[in-house]
Amino acid sequence: MFKKIYILLTILPFFISTFSYPFLPTKIPAHYQLSGEVDRWGSRAEIFIIPVFCIIISLLFALSIKDTHKQNSGNSKKIFYILGCSMLIVFNIIFFCMLTTSFSCVEKLPSLQSRIGTIINIAIGFSLIVIGNILPKVKQNSVLGLRTKWSMTNDICWNLSQRFSGLSFLITGLLIIITSLIISNYKHQIIILFVLISLNTIFSVVYSYKVYLKHGKAD
Repeated sequence: MFKKIYILLTILPFFISTFSYPFLPTKIPAHYQLSGEVDRWGSRAEIFIIPVFCIIISLLFALSIKDTHKQNSGNSKKIFYILGCSMLIVFNIIFFCMLTTSFSCVEKLPSLQSRIGTIINIAIGFSLIVIGNILPKVKQNSVLGLRTKWSMTNDICWNLSQRFSGLSFLITGLLIIITSLIISNYKHQIIILFVLISLNTIFSVVYSYKVYLKHGKAD
């Protein structure tokens, strides 16, 4: 079931952009400042950028699922397809937001972009929560998970690192959702998002090293 959803989320943006292309304005907003102002306009053909990116990322991720399962048959393909779906949902939301702004009037873009930015941040938060729930279930492999030279030392280091990283991702996702809902300034939302994700990465890597010192150094 999740594999079918994964495939649908992969191809949906491309089909919708193909259908929408003839109805789009000749020029569409292609890039925004953090304030929400459009600072670059592009050809309507640029509406295909995210759909093509989705397909490429999806194919690469599907190959990584296959490799991960091959390295450790204990890894369920289902949980990785769930992870892939959460990632593709974010890209789909970004695509539909881009499509919406492409059909919108110029005067509405700044305020519309602020609302769209909040929606994207919330989607990213939910995606991180999904990742947080999946990481502790991932068996050791060299493709997916918190992979540092310390977490890869042995199964104990791996399992403890994934458990901590999963909790860290979950908390980070919740904080991103909460701050996106209570902070109206999109620029501040973006800054907080990057700070939280950076702290999450730092804490996870440092914890994997601490676990290595306790459980893996002898190896």
